[in-house]
Amino acid sequence: AFLPSPAKSLCTQRIVFHTTATPAMALTKRKAVAKSAKGMFKGPRGGRKAVDEVSKHVDEQEEDREEEEADENDEEHEGGKDAEGEEPNEEEALAKAEAETVAARRKELKAMAVGDVKRLAEASELEVGNKADMIAALVEHEAKKRAEAREREARRRAVVLAKKEELESLALPDLKERCSEAGIKGVLSKQARIELLLKQWLENDGVEKGLKKIARDTRERELQALDCGALRALCEQAAVDPYVKEVIVD
Repeated sequence: AFLPSPAKSLCTQRIVFHTTATPAMALTKRKAVAKSAKGMFKGPRGGRKAVDEVSKHVDEQEEDREEEEADENDEEHEGGKDAEGEEPNEEEALAKAEAETVAARRKELKAMAVGDVKRLAEASELEVGNKADMIAALVEHEAKKRAEAREREARRRAVVLAKKEELESLALPDLKERCSEAGIKGVLSKQARIELLLKQWLENDGVEKGLKKIARDTRERELQALDCGALRALCEQAAVDPYVKEVIVD
């Protein structure tokens, strides 16, 4: 609809104001604009209609503005919750990743032909049956293998960390002696000596040797906790002729 130039000017000012004003300021300004417009368009010639159109347009602009602000506030609230929330739990993240892996693998197996699923089951030494049972068995078997791999990796990291802490606990003279025995020469800082000794230890299968030592120590503690009768029975099963408990443990 055509608006007289005063009304058009007011409408333009009102729209510009809504791009910068706060909701409270906008409400106060709207009342002032409506009141001013009523004064300007007094008279029998279409004044009231023009005022109504201006007010209606302003109201629509305000509603759009309020909806946009509400959406922005919701987004900021959600973002703040994520930012201020607790740090992700490693176990929960791992469990979530494992669940996603299992779901993806199950979907992949379902899309395969029965013959292909059967061959996978046989290769994993699993019982062959109907497709659904084989898929369930494969998914469980593969999940178990992944868990075992994670445990091995955790043990390996623990061995490396323990060796590093052992080297870091040594005084500089002791580190120099270790380096001399390992053929490491030169004027080096303590940290450099630790890194070189650790590197050499890794290259000489230090991790595997450390894992074997841990396994042996664990088994020895288990055997030390048994009584003589239980130890004697184990020796008989292993065809060992013990004389003292220490020999039985070895």
